[in-house]
Amino acid sequence: MHRCLSILEIVSLVCEDLAIDSNARAGYMALVNLATTCHLMYEPSMNSLWYGLFNMVPLLRCFPEDVWEAEGPAAHVRKFELRRPLLPSDWTRFLHHAGRVRSLGATNDHSHLAITTRVEQHIAPRSAYHALEMSKPRERLLPSLRRLRWSFCEDELQYMRLFLCPSMKDISVLLHRAPSMAEQSMLVSLSSMKQITCFSIGISYRARVASMKRGDAYVAYITPILKDIISSWDRLKTLDIPLTSLTASSLAHIAKLPYLEKLTVELREPINFPCLEGPVFPVLRRLVVEHSDLSTCRNFLQLSQSWALETIDVMTEVDHSDSEETMQAFFQVLQSHVSNDNLTRVGIVSRDAPNASNNHILDIVTLAPLLLLPHLEVLEIYTHHPFSLGDPDLVKIAKAWPKLKILFLGRHGWGASSSITPKGLASLINQCVHMTMLSLAIDASAVDYQLDYVTCSRPNLDISYLNLQDSRLGDVQTMTAFLSNIMPKIHFVNAWSGRMRGHEHVSPAEADALTRKWMETERATMDHVEMQRH
Repeated sequence: MHRCLSILEIVSLVCEDLAIDSNARAGYMALVNLATTCHLMYEPSMNSLWYGLFNMVPLLRCFPEDVWEAEGPAAHVRKFELRRPLLPSDWTRFLHHAGRVRSLGATNDHSHLAITTRVEQHIAPRSAYHALEMSKPRERLLPSLRRLRWSFCEDELQYMRLFLCPSMKDISVLLHRAPSMAEQSMLVSLSSMKQITCFSIGISYRARVASMKRGDAYVAYITPILKDIISSWDRLKTLDIPLTSLTASSLAHIAKLPYLEKLTVELREPINFPCLEGPVFPVLRRLVVEHSDLSTCRNFLQLSQSWALETIDVMTEVDHSDSEETMQAFFQVLQSHVSNDNLTRVGIVSRDAPNASNNHILDIVTLAPLLLLPHLEVLEIYTHHPFSLGDPDLVKIAKAWPKLKILFLGRHGWGASSSITPKGLASLINQCVHMTMLSLAIDASAVDYQLDYVTCSRPNLDISYLNLQDSRLGDVQTMTAFLSNIMPKIHFVNAWSGRMRGHEHVSPAEADALTRKWMETERATMDHVEMQRH
């Protein structure tokens, strides 16, 4: 054995690297082999193997074989049951490995992710958690735990208390039902964990639907709890509370947090924004606001004159429509209050379908404040608004945002026939060389370019997604040649899919004809692109 491998630090680094191997099975087996090689490699290898657990099943299997059994066919998700009460002598192997666990639960963190997912599809039921709670030999089952993701519907919230410890830094909770009084008390107790840097609490989709049908709201349960919890944490870097209404008192504390980099929050109700002295949100880089309107968001941004934001996303309230004046005013505040050198992403999303009451048209004047953001890479206005833009406007966009990667202008079509021609589209794609995804409407009923035209001489090899919404179309073959020429690596082309504003401006027969034409264009373009690859 090479003498370098006798140095514990080097062996630990090797094990850490294997734990994040892109080939999960190879990394897993390599660590197992190292653990059985010699005593020096055993501890670092086992520490990496047990660093992250998807659920508690691997530790439950450390109990003697007569303690547990797995119910259900081996090919499906199996419930892990305990056959008998736990005895003090049953805990030896469990405790031997429990101290190595740093992360419990599903996570999208790439650190140790490959090893974390190397578990059998077993479920730890309520009875198993109850048995652990009743017979645990020490106060903290996982004394080294730093990250906890409590998200499975089978895991009742009350049993999360088993794994809490003062050294915890990262907690994420997904509620599947309204918390009981005991569970609310447990959540309040999180305020004593002063090391927390990342916290997230959300509600499952099924629970939200059930809540809406009953007429109650999880916000009523969670907001009062979080008001006290958040105010006790001073080291937060990430705060993700998308369905929790932010109160003025919570805002006063959050705004002064010196390390907060990412904030996801709800601004449903109007807030009497306090006059805060000194800098607010000094290092905030990512802001996501849900269930709000742009006027409220604009007031929120006016809390500071010097935001360092890199990305901002707003999900507007259902059945709400912001006028073009409101949109422009919001963009003006972005331009004037956020560092133009930092902001790379602006996203506005609406879940509403188009209707007569939200027929506010957005044009280049509306977007004008954003044209002063030279480093913008992503602009997603994924709303029900129709747009009125032409080829000259695309020239301004391409010139203003040379780093543009994603551009979404609208969600349900522009209604009336667009003033953007294929030639204008080609110019935008040619000039924005980093473009990967694009959604807008054009008028391709008459083609205004030639394949050997100079604007088509530099095809974009990065763009893979093109949504042309309710674009008009003339000749399928000509459009196919156009798309495959300027976007030879395209993977997805779509138009007239779902509810489009264009249905209000064409007859049903014309809409059906356009749908068929675009489907033919998509198939022909994909065939042409596939042929070019070979």
